[in-house]
Amino acid sequence: MRVRPKLRYQIPDSPLTLREGLDEFREGLSDTDREDAALMQDFFFHDACHVVFGQGTSVADDVIVDVWIVFGTDVDSSAYLQALLKSRALQVLVKREGIAGVVLGLLRAFPRAALSLARSRRMSKRWPWAGPSQHLDRRLAEIRREFGIRVT
Repeated sequence: MRVRPKLRYQIPDSPLTLREGLDEFREGLSDTDREDAALMQDFFFHDACHVVFGQGTSVADDVIVDVWIVFGTDVDSSAYLQALLKSRALQVLVKREGIAGVVLGLLRAFPRAALSLARSRRMSKRWPWAGPSQHLDRRLAEIRREFGIRVT
């Protein structure tokens, strides 16, 4: 099994704050991802979930983040999924990766997605979809302990 390189925010007991993790996450974006992110300013909450749940930017990691969002946050999951299916982000992803790349990413994500689903069910409380701003200066390790988040 291939070990994925980890950024500091992806380490389960990361000493970074959420703000520092977001900076590191955004620094790790490719030029294409940066352009896409600039087009989608409303992705602050989504990006915060990448950091809090310790996921990178691959197709598989995006799938894992979506699992965490649907089952580990207080978001209206049906509204989120409907918005996701209509989003420019999904269109950009399909254009960049192709249908085959997206399907391959889904297949690669399946074992981790199942683990993320199980772990989301054991969280002590749901991550606030609309309120990560109040946690920007808190350490990721502390946030993860409080919410019972185990990074997959």
